Amino acid sequence: MGAVTDLQLDKLVITYCTLSYTSYLKEPAGILNKPIYAKFSMELTIEQALQKAVEAHKAGQVQEADRLYTAILKARPKHPDANHNLGVLAVSVGKVEEALPFFKAALEANPSIARFWLSYINALIRLIVLAMQRLCLDQAKSKGRKG
Repeated sequence: MGAVTDLQLDKLVITYCTLSYTSYLKEPAGILNKPIYAKFSMELTIEQALQKAVEAHKAGQVQEADRLYTAILKARPKHPDANHNLGVLAVSVGKVEEALPFFKAALEANPSIARFWLSYINALIRLIVLAMQRLCLDQAKSKGRKG
């Protein structure tokens, strides 16, 4: 079997699993580290899966979006939009540090997209602010402040 081309990857079909409470899927959990459940599956192209992931993300269906972005990245690890959006999703649930590799991957795949840079910069700023807050809290505690 020869090498897989980008065109073949674009036509690659991924399995999309919906949430149910019946049986565990033998796939690793996504960014949320929640168990993934499967009731039935249907085949989607990568672009269809991305569209469904974005819709779920916008609707606040974090687990569903996580599952779909993760499935896309399993098929195409350098997919810029899936990487970026999974980074955004990670930040939205407080996993800022975990978001950085996704933003970096999106930028490596397509450094000309401004929102990729903005998301990466905003995540870095959040980490700096958190570090400064911890430092201030530690200083306050060392001077006898409680809390």
